[in-house]
Amino acid sequence: MFWHGKYLPLFALAEGRSATVFVGQSFRGEVIARICRRFGYKAVLIPAHSHSGDAYKVMVERLATKKLGVLAVDGPLGPYHEVKPGTVLLASRLQFMIVPVSVASDPKCVMAGRWDQRELPRPFATVAISVGEPIRIPKDLDQKALLESLVLVRARLEAVDADAEARVRSAVAFRRRKLA
Repeated sequence: MFWHGKYLPLFALAEGRSATVFVGQSFRGEVIARICRRFGYKAVLIPAHSHSGDAYKVMVERLATKKLGVLAVDGPLGPYHEVKPGTVLLASRLQFMIVPVSVASDPKCVMAGRWDQRELPRPFATVAISVGEPIRIPKDLDQKALLESLVLVRARLEAVDADAEARVRSAVAFRRRKLA
């Protein structure tokens, strides 16, 4: 699981993994699905403007026989860095572990006008990836356990995000010292 604004570098960094990636059905979603296929992922388009329960059903059906699903936990339309309950409920129902992942790059362009603050690595950027400890979500969640799980997932994602940023800063600083 990752933040929506961080997905672009993940295509290349996770290439070759057998994963089912969920994207919203739209022009943009079709483009993302093509990119997914280019990198060897199975893209599943979620009907746009569907009731959230419809999207959840599609995800459960597609993941029932799979080992790995990939979701932006705050997508497709935000709010920024707010973990959606459906992600946690999906992990609970299918007993999938949630693995928090983040990337950072330097230099990068941040699309500040977008809800997700999308980050685009600039040419020749240094890119770092951070993968956190898997999170096991209890099988049958009551409201309290759901809320606790949402807080935990967000905290872990924020931690791997900070770790990726620190890694890229360290790598860039090392490269600059070496070149000086």
